[in-house]
Amino acid sequence: MSRTLTRSLQVVVDLLVLSVALWLAFLFRFEFRIPREWAHVALTRWPFVIALTYAVLLAAGVHRYAWRYISLREILRIGPAVALAALVLAVVRLVSGDITPDRVLSLPLGVLAMYTVLAFLLLVGARATRRVQGEAQERRRRATDGTRHRVLLIEIGRASCRERVLRIV
Repeated sequence: MSRTLTRSLQVVVDLLVLSVALWLAFLFRFEFRIPREWAHVALTRWPFVIALTYAVLLAAGVHRYAWRYISLREILRIGPAVALAALVLAVVRLVSGDITPDRVLSLPLGVLAMYTVLAFLLLVGARATRRVQGEAQERRRRATDGTRHRVLLIEIGRASCRERVLRIV
């Protein structure tokens, strides 16, 4: 698969994941029976919330990481990015006052809290799923390759390379 196609697919998956997180947050808030007026609120806020969250993820550089190699470093970038987007949305909500259909930028605080947690978990989960899938493919490929190499690993603890060299000399 080409790099452009892969990146485009990742953008689509991210936008889909953020959308699912927002709709799940509304569903959880209203116990899976969203009243008609709140469905309208969800529909009118949906594009703004997703666009803002994805813009913050882009600004944080989250899109530059290969999903197959996600590590704690990338997770520690996703968390603050999602939290910053939630903070902006919370400030807009608190400044705008009551939620009415004409105030397009405000969300219920309960929905916002659930959206933040769900967005983080689903974004990390999508990337972790890709990593697990890639590692499984690599194991299968190595298993069919037939060549194995024995390796002896010696633990050196938390010492840096310079400290190890000084101890050896």
